Amino acid sequence: MYQPSPTINRGAARAILSAGPVFLTLTCAATLYKTLPAPIPVNLASFAILFLLLLFGLIFGPFVACIPILIGASAMTYMSRRVTWLSARPIWLATGLLIGLGAAHGMTLLQTAPELAFALVATCGLSAYLCHNRN
Repeated sequence: MYQPSPTINRGAARAILSAGPVFLTLTCAATLYKTLPAPIPVNLASFAILFLLLLFGLIFGPFVACIPILIGASAMTYMSRRVTWLSARPIWLATGLLIGLGAAHGMTLLQTAPELAFALVATCGLSAYLCHNRN
């Protein structure tokens, strides 16, 4: 049976801090992927912009991600204590992916902005994966 450690919030803290930069990085990557086979411009200015974007995500991302991640981590911890097979890390990952897919579908991002939908789904999955803490 899944026995979360007393420091269960350590995983949630990692997920909260990484959610903003991961979301912005994946959005940029998906946007650049949509432009292929056109060349991707790489110069010093693009690295400076990426650095500032990631700094922005690191500062303001936790404000957006805090409540959903804490709710999800608490709910999955509660359910994992009662149902043994829900304690597997792949189940947490799949749950995060499904929640992200539901949110993207609910906001109609799948049709209007697929790069944002991809970033949202992947960030939700990674956050759920990081919240599963066995240390």
